Amino acid sequence: ITVDTILTSLVEPLQRVNNGLLIYANPSNGRCRIDVPEVLYGSKDLILRIYQENGQLLNEYQISQDNWSVPIDITSSPAGIYPVVLTDGKSIFNGRIIFQ
Repeated sequence: ITVDTILTSLVEPLQRVNNGLLIYANPSNGRCRIDVPEVLYGSKDLILRIYQENGQLLNEYQISQDNWSVPIDITSSPAGIYPVVLTDGKSIFNGRIIFQ
């Protein structure tokens, strides 16, 4: 399931790309994988951010060029919906992790 979610305070200076992130398994038990979209392959400075439902930053990951499928573990957090933002500083991709 991909969901296109926008956190407006993060989107304004960036170009919004009309693609959601591929997140699987979703819903999950707190463990999932997020695939970097092909258009970002070769990009430097990729940052993946996971937010709590209240908008506070939960985790931030620097994505290396050799890891286009990022394992995520938020099992230490409560069940809920976690917005996810992936950016290279020029484009932004969005999604949500549904942790049951």
